[in-house]
Amino acid sequence: MNNVLAQSKPHNPNDKVWDHVLPFGGQLAIYNGYDLPLPFGVSFLFSHIEQDQSISNLKVGYGGSANTNIDFLSFDKFRTNTNTPQLKIDAWVLPFLNVFATVGRIKGTIDINMSMPRGSVVTSDPVTNAVNDGIQAYCAKNPVKCRAGSSLLPDTPPDLFNGEPWQLNAEAEVEGYNYSFGAMLAGAIGDWFYTMPIVYTQTEMKKTNVDGGTINIQPRVGYNFPLDHGFELALYTGASYMDTRQTISGGFNLETMEATKDFDAPHTIAFEVEQENTNKWAGILGFNLSLNKHLSAAMEYTGIVGDRTQLILMINGRF
Repeated sequence: MNNVLAQSKPHNPNDKVWDHVLPFGGQLAIYNGYDLPLPFGVSFLFSHIEQDQSISNLKVGYGGSANTNIDFLSFDKFRTNTNTPQLKIDAWVLPFLNVFATVGRIKGTIDINMSMPRGSVVTSDPVTNAVNDGIQAYCAKNPVKCRAGSSLLPDTPPDLFNGEPWQLNAEAEVEGYNYSFGAMLAGAIGDWFYTMPIVYTQTEMKKTNVDGGTINIQPRVGYNFPLDHGFELALYTGASYMDTRQTISGGFNLETMEATKDFDAPHTIAFEVEQENTNKWAGILGFNLSLNKHLSAAMEYTGIVGDRTQLILMINGRF
């Protein structure tokens, strides 16, 4: 997200001199009747996001690397719910091009529903034995979150080898950091403006290894409303395309349903899994209130269409 009011908009040409290093071509834009934002920005953002993830190609290992495919487990629900405060720096390198970088701290939960359909054939080996023992240990501690066949536990704990269906749900905590790099194209005609940020994000989790990242593209269009006392309000709408493709690996304690880097703990298996967000597109509504050339605040909601929802709050300072 960027300061949407900091877009150039046409006005009557004047003799104003642009005395900043950036953006390149700034003086030419001034001569052509555009009002430019100050070139550098520092922002504080808070992002809350909820979205469904699809899980595939699950591999596990016991006492070693994750090299055994587990195709009898189905992740019926894998929904992430995270809060991420972020620090962002940006610069207008051209009148129509802003580049930026962010760093943030992720903290939240994952709501997991896992099941095995009736009649699944599971062979006994060290890996599946460890999975089975871990599931039974978890369900013994959390009977209301597990169901074997049509009976609630703990009377009938699920057994991978009996061919009966079972399901369980759990909530796992996640914590880590994310790093983003991006660019934004922008322009204006009168009080109308358009922006299109393109962002790539990588994630570093505290208890797991993550390879891959997220691409986010957000075309927007909006209108600037002049207010009293020199304030300006921008209202905008658009769409958000988000594509997350990650390979997550580490250790997972089936008794506590928590990720860990300790592969040797009881009921802990090594795992590797591919994760992808389910809903790529979502609608956007937002506003930006500019108090002056140096300070603005914004709020953006994503989720008008689709199951992915995101709320962003931002305070931006420019110099």
